[in-house]
Amino acid sequence: YPLCALAVSDERPVSTQSTWGAISELEEQQSALVEEFKKLKHQVMDQCDEAESNLLYLKTLEPYFKTLRDCVDFSKLVDTFPKMMHTVVLVWQHSVHYNTNERLKNLMRAIISALVAQASRYVSGEEIFRFMDEDNVEDAVEKIRATTAVLQEFKRVFLRHQEEANAKLESTKQWRVPIDSMFDRFNEFMERCRDVTEFTVLVNQFEKLEKIHIGGTKGRILTEQIRQIYANFQQYKETFKKEKVPTAWPLV
Repeated sequence: YPLCALAVSDERPVSTQSTWGAISELEEQQSALVEEFKKLKHQVMDQCDEAESNLLYLKTLEPYFKTLRDCVDFSKLVDTFPKMMHTVVLVWQHSVHYNTNERLKNLMRAIISALVAQASRYVSGEEIFRFMDEDNVEDAVEKIRATTAVLQEFKRVFLRHQEEANAKLESTKQWRVPIDSMFDRFNEFMERCRDVTEFTVLVNQFEKLEKIHIGGTKGRILTEQIRQIYANFQQYKETFKKEKVPTAWPLV
């Protein structure tokens, strides 16, 4: 994960020696741009110092990003959330620069994007349809619910640490970002999981139509109508199955 992008940069874009050489040349020519160039140079160097400081603190979060990226058992991530969020609070408490609401918004969106990407792999569309094809809807629904339970636990941990941060940090460092601006992708994915759960249950109900036989004088006609409904639904299901739905979002 590009922690450097969150920090701004991990390399100085301006060489001190070459910069001062350019300034000396401007001074020899008595250029009116000397002072502006010096001012710009100091601004750039200040930004580089800030980025280096940010990267130093963000490095403490790198192990947790790697866990989000590499975990095999998605349910085990719940053990990572408290430690990761505690580290975020410490970064806000001690960092000179990386403690603004805009930084918090970007960082949380990065964490949530990583979490949603991992959740998408854990409960992929292909696997859900495999459960359906095997007439194993209960396992499909349970896996979706297990996935959303992990996500809900992350949100609970965040809210708990937000309360902690606002209680212990000075007012200028408190977490005052509207939660929806950080959790918009989270909310979209949770809504998608609810939709998939409803669709999975609906498929299970329609699959039962294949085995229905109606007796009586009009039984054959009614049975054929049910078979046609079942065939139409199967066609719609296959069309839906082929749709390419994105499962993750950019990092920030």
